[in-house]
Amino acid sequence: MRTLNKFVLVGLILLTGCAKVWVKPGASTDDFNRDKYACLQQSQQQVSVLAVGKYSGYGQSSQETNATLYSSCMNSRGWTLRNQQDAASTVSQNQNELELEKARLKSLGAQSCEDKKFASFYAKTSCLATDITLEQLSDKSRATASQKAVMSEIKSNIKEYYVEYSAMCRKYDGKKGALYASYLDADFLPKMEKSYLDLYNGKITWGEFNQKRKDLHNENKAKYREIYAN
Repeated sequence: MRTLNKFVLVGLILLTGCAKVWVKPGASTDDFNRDKYACLQQSQQQVSVLAVGKYSGYGQSSQETNATLYSSCMNSRGWTLRNQQDAASTVSQNQNELELEKARLKSLGAQSCEDKKFASFYAKTSCLATDITLEQLSDKSRATASQKAVMSEIKSNIKEYYVEYSAMCRKYDGKKGALYASYLDADFLPKMEKSYLDLYNGKITWGEFNQKRKDLHNENKAKYREIYAN
């Protein structure tokens, strides 16, 4: 899984000579350019100058950017103007939080797979969908009572993992993270839960369950690439 987007920092040298940056979590340079253009359009003001002398006079009209209106517009679109050093520190802090959260979730998933009380379940499937074997895909047997006994807890553990991963995407990865999280919440998780329910109720075999896991994994991977490709 790729590293989630950091804050986008867009530099601006003010008249004071101090370096400032516009900061917005998860935004791209294209997002900044689009918002900047829109706010520049909205903050233009007509300025007229008239000078009259003893024998002649002249008038001049031009447009100028109202800095206060421009800043208010950018703020309304989620951008904050900050000192470059402070913004860089925020990026570093959020990146550290992100790595810690990813490590915690990875550990959570590994613990479930390695728990001995789930051994009967993982004897019929793999911890990771990418490790499912041809033998497991061709398994015609159905879930036994002992396997069903632990199935609900395993499903809950997996759901907890993806719910928390979804929240992490929303927190750290802006619009793209929100799009991916919406897919996980509205599409991926319901399909995952249905496959477990069908296996539990004897509607599908272990082989069919394993195929559904592989298909859903591939769908998830494709959706992730689609969202983050642009």
